[in-house]
Amino acid sequence: MRRTLAVLAVFAVPLALACDSATAPETFVEQYELMQLASQSMPAMPFPGLSIVADTLRMRAEGTGERVVWYRFGGNTAPERTRSEFTWVAIGDSLEISFPCSDFAVSDCIAPPHLAGRLRMKGQLVVPRATIFAGAEAVYQSTAERRDASGPI
Repeated sequence: MRRTLAVLAVFAVPLALACDSATAPETFVEQYELMQLASQSMPAMPFPGLSIVADTLRMRAEGTGERVVWYRFGGNTAPERTRSEFTWVAIGDSLEISFPCSDFAVSDCIAPPHLAGRLRMKGQLVVPRATIFAGAEAVYQSTAERRDASGPI
């Protein structure tokens, strides 16, 4: 009986912790993936020696979000991942994203917004001069729009 209780205790604590709200999955209202940067399909090279493999913007309803970037730097063959929090504001068909200066190295030197663009038909977010990519045009695609166009996942 004692052994059964010990086994139950070992599994009960992790299960209880798994139900904690801090570990619950986040809810995002929109997600965009970078499709083109400076007219290059992904992966793209915004700077010499830096290759962006994937760049995803995930937005929460309260005006915050996260950016997850997979990149290769120098001669590295394995991509590395970075994650940054941001705030966003949508007015009409315009969208502005700003990164906290302490969270994103480029934003330390550049006034916000760091990504400012227009929402286009078919779920595209077009940023004509992305300051975080040295002024290159960035085209993001809504993942919801891509799912709708291609059918169920």
